Amino acid sequence: MQGPANFIGFRRSYKLGHTWHKLCRWAIGMKVRYCGNISSATPTLFVANHISYLDIPALGSLLDATFIAKSEIKSWPIFGLLCSLQRTVFIERDWRKALKQREQLYERLDQRDNLILFPEGTSNSGTFVRNFKSALFSAADWKKKDRALVVQPVTIAYTKLNGSVMGRRLRPIFAWYGDMVMTNHFWTLLGSGNLSVDVIFHDPISLRNFKSRKELAKHCEQKVSAGLSAALSGRLEFKHE
Repeated sequence: MQGPANFIGFRRSYKLGHTWHKLCRWAIGMKVRYCGNISSATPTLFVANHISYLDIPALGSLLDATFIAKSEIKSWPIFGLLCSLQRTVFIERDWRKALKQREQLYERLDQRDNLILFPEGTSNSGTFVRNFKSALFSAADWKKKDRALVVQPVTIAYTKLNGSVMGRRLRPIFAWYGDMVMTNHFWTLLGSGNLSVDVIFHDPISLRNFKSRKELAKHCEQKVSAGLSAALSGRLEFKHE
């Protein structure tokens, strides 16, 4: 899919990706609403918590951005295609390739591509946020003519099923983690009903406002975690998308 995306043009491929993501949302019965302002700076590194493969259409339908994802996602049915449509940078978990992969990210940023990162490194149940791995923030070191990269923390929260507030018992219906089999999980999800997903865009920041990537990662983790708590408790007002 990278070839077709290059052929039709990067920005047009984003629009095509938006369309596919929204069709996917419709097919699943997923409604996405959001609050906060999406960064208009280019490039921006969006860093979000990770709960499910559903994060892909949820964020992909809102953002003109490229995902940073583990290489095995490329082979996933439907969602691998959706990622490829938005020119996902597929990363291998091999330290020997770290430098080459960072250069690949820098090349995308030089092209003014926005990036979406899941710095937890894995998904979870959606009731909490795992520690953000500072090593995954290597893209935040990017600079262009002394212009630092904008980083925007983003919270994803899965809050309602068929209009009712979702508790811990129902979260495994949409949250995909551990040793769950994706095909089985997806078919169960399709028959579950309408799902509400809330997305919070927190204030953008920059690495130069912090002493290290570790401090930046911790700040983003705290913002995203606080946003998840607020969304799950119903304390926020959202715009409908």
